[in-house]
Amino acid sequence: ANNGTMRSPGKKSASFVETIPTFMGESNENLVGANVRQMASVGKSASFKDDFQSPTKSLVSESTRATFTSPLKKEDETDLVTSLNEQISTDKKIEAAKCELALRSDFNMLDAFKVFDRRGIGYISAAEVNHGLKYLDIQVSDQTVYLFMRRFNKIAQGKLKYSEFCDALLPKKPEYSKMINGRTSTGRRVESGRITCFSMETERI
Repeated sequence: ANNGTMRSPGKKSASFVETIPTFMGESNENLVGANVRQMASVGKSASFKDDFQSPTKSLVSESTRATFTSPLKKEDETDLVTSLNEQISTDKKIEAAKCELALRSDFNMLDAFKVFDRRGIGYISAAEVNHGLKYLDIQVSDQTVYLFMRRFNKIAQGKLKYSEFCDALLPKKPEYSKMINGRTSTGRRVESGRITCFSMETERI
């Protein structure tokens, strides 16, 4: 329409298959006819599928082997596998501790958050996380706190909201999470000379 010519309404445009040989510089009749005759003769063979696909399979398999060759040395691969196994083991221990906390009747998320949110403003900083852990006699490095904040702080503002704090502490198993979510704050109390929300046994977990 742009060059001023109009297509005849009674003439169909060439199909995609028919235009491929022309694009490649060959005539439709000669190349298509030759391909059809060749495929027909091959098709008479019982191994038509294998004959037609095996070259492609061979090329793909060789390419795959070349592409996925590990760039790591053997000792580096061993170290990587060891690190991954240690991480999996650590994650399992953390999940077990979360489930154990869920079984403690005095544990709830509101009071747990108050251990860190001393100002009661609804979010906590990395420094407050570190201070709360020290209050629970848990010594961690600043790097560990930074990684914790980076993992669970979705907005990346350096402040962990209550909902994000819950994501960090709630068990993955729904039956345990439901137990915790159904609890309300029990308030602070004095135990062994300390102002706390939980029993000593719960704090140890």
